[in-house]
Amino acid sequence: MMPNQPIRFQSIVLQPHRIQFVIDELPAIIVCAAGWIYGGMEGRPFTAFAVWVAVLLSLVLLYRLIYLRRTRYYIGSEQIISKHGVLSRKTDYMEQYRIVDFVEHQSFMQQLCGLKTVRIFS
Repeated sequence: MMPNQPIRFQSIVLQPHRIQFVIDELPAIIVCAAGWIYGGMEGRPFTAFAVWVAVLLSLVLLYRLIYLRRTRYYIGSEQIISKHGVLSRKTDYMEQYRIVDFVEHQSFMQQLCGLKTVRIFS
């Protein structure tokens, strides 16, 4: 670094972890898997219904996974920028001087995976 050059703050880019999807959607994933398994059994009643439920639930889970993977948080020296969305993108800007408080929360599954949820109050 040259002595006369100013120090520039680089922004930090954060993205939710893939495991967070599994933690959030575990009941739906289990129901979807059960629907696919039951729908594949021959000679059982309502197998066609189970397949349709599994297809619809799979589409919902796929959308939620894509939404989570396209979420980004940019933390700069003066503001936090949140970008999210699949079909349409939304960008939220929050000035850091307006942040009043924050809360960190770890469920049991998040503790096992080394993840946490951070909520910012402004």
